[in-house]
Amino acid sequence: MLRRVFFAGLSTCVLGLAFGFSQTAFAQDRCKNACWIDVKTGKSVPTVPLAGVNTGMAATLNAGYAEISGDGKTAFNTRTKQNYAREANGSWIDVKTGKCVPTVPLAGVNTGMAATLDAGYAEISADGKTAFNTRTKQNYARVPCPSQAAMRTTNIRSNDAFHPFFALEAGGGWSNTNFAVAPPFGVSGSGFIGGINGGVLIDIPGTIFSAGPRIGWQGGNMSGSTANPPASPFFIYDVKTTSIFYQEALLSIPIQRELFGFEKTFLDGAGQISLKLPFVTASAGVAEVRTQVSGTSGAFQVTDSVTRTGFTGTVGVGFPISPVFLGGELDAYAQYRFIALPSATVSIPGQVQIDNRWIQGINFGLEFRY
Repeated sequence: MLRRVFFAGLSTCVLGLAFGFSQTAFAQDRCKNACWIDVKTGKSVPTVPLAGVNTGMAATLNAGYAEISGDGKTAFNTRTKQNYAREANGSWIDVKTGKCVPTVPLAGVNTGMAATLDAGYAEISADGKTAFNTRTKQNYARVPCPSQAAMRTTNIRSNDAFHPFFALEAGGGWSNTNFAVAPPFGVSGSGFIGGINGGVLIDIPGTIFSAGPRIGWQGGNMSGSTANPPASPFFIYDVKTTSIFYQEALLSIPIQRELFGFEKTFLDGAGQISLKLPFVTASAGVAEVRTQVSGTSGAFQVTDSVTRTGFTGTVGVGFPISPVFLGGELDAYAQYRFIALPSATVSIPGQVQIDNRWIQGINFGLEFRY
């Protein structure tokens, strides 16, 4: 029993000395000198608040580490339970005190579940000016962060606040079209849909949310048919959605604490593969939908098309699968979309009104985001 107490006390002392020494190295101007560069490339690298794991031998003493959120805006110390927030210039503050804290380069250990996968950590030097990634072998140097005043004077926008993105997606959809005749009848359709979209998310100051415009296009073979309805017993009617073009406002909401996940670093730290649940999305806007309607009776066929503009909205969830990818982040997402369309008239033959038209779809996509 005495032996256990002795080693527990020794661990606490070593941890306190190591962490305290590193804190002292950062005692001067923590807000300004909080950014880091890769010594080899000279480029800036992401940072996290300093924790016990970054102080060398303390890594063996359950010293804790700063676990960063999916959007990179907040962090949480697994040992001290401190919560941190990232400033626009790259420095970090303690949420409770509002004061700047020392930082180190981001490493695999800071990405949640990666802590169990020997993902590596940034070990800081005694003077706090350099650091070394124990897994990727990268060397870093601490540099001053740009001041908010300097960014305003030079009219330079913070890269952290603007996030351009581009996505490819595919999935399935289903639709319903009512023919306003006597007696009325409907055509249900389903099929494959795929498309592209892009836009920019802008961080909302003072919140954890991001919002911005998104535009996109979808196409596919979503179609359906009805044969011999009572209003036209000798006809087969086909309805096909040929294209969807939408413009909408997108809102992204990060989940502050990852619920589950895994992570794996590859290419000597140039990339990572992970699976987590860091954000949900919602959008609202307008969509222009091109619909093709055909009426066929034996060898006779007539086809007409109409484009209508209606309301569209989505809800979705995203999973970063590579937080380091070609200078940005690669995300996977799943999304539900609903489109409501107004009435229109088609000639198939004769003038026929179609109304109560809606389209729904579920898409899965890959999004590249800066």
